[in-house]
Amino acid sequence: MKISFRCPPELESILPRPQRAKKRIPSWFKDMPVKVKVEGYNSEIGTIKKCPAFVDVMSAGFYLLLATDVRVRDSGFEWDWHSVESTIGPYPQAPIGDHRPEQLDGSPINDSDMRIVKFNNFWTIELDEGYSLLFMHPTCSPDAPFRTIVGIVDCDYYKDVFVQIPAIWVDSDFRGTLKKGTPIAQCLPVRRTASLDLEFGKISESYANDFRKTYKEIMENEGIYSRNFRQKK
Repeated sequence: MKISFRCPPELESILPRPQRAKKRIPSWFKDMPVKVKVEGYNSEIGTIKKCPAFVDVMSAGFYLLLATDVRVRDSGFEWDWHSVESTIGPYPQAPIGDHRPEQLDGSPINDSDMRIVKFNNFWTIELDEGYSLLFMHPTCSPDAPFRTIVGIVDCDYYKDVFVQIPAIWVDSDFRGTLKKGTPIAQCLPVRRTASLDLEFGKISESYANDFRKTYKEIMENEGIYSRNFRQKK
């Protein structure tokens, strides 16, 4: 799939470019053990580093990256990002702003003490026709002081302006710097379908034979999913 990114000409030389997630595997994941000892078990068991599903989602899609260093102080956010004269028309000049908490009224995540921020993204994104873009919190950054709010945007049509990234600031005690290039959203193209047809039934004997065979292979041989079922991505 071809994904086209475009930014204002005046920002081209300073903006970090969106990056394939597989190029940003974090050091904590690379350094963690593959197996660990667990009390009560006769042998070591695999960590999430051995889980193909986790590895695949961590390396899926691409990341949108923070435009510049943002310092978090008692007084709020600070940055050295200077406004520039736009050549394309008006657009937000700050790398981060605020959403009103009232915009979450009625939702389970509504909290008057919770800060809702908006990371400003300066890239337009164009996908192939028939595809939307899923935005979610970066899987490489479970310890980030924010949680990106998940959403889907039809970026095959909504391709001429920026998609901004709302997030909940979950660590009110965080003081420090979010570095330029910090992942602010992980994005995965998803194919749109008109409807979902959910079919239900019992496992028949023919399916049960396959169930027993596959289950036996999984229990007796390590890595069956990766060798026999996992597809190249």
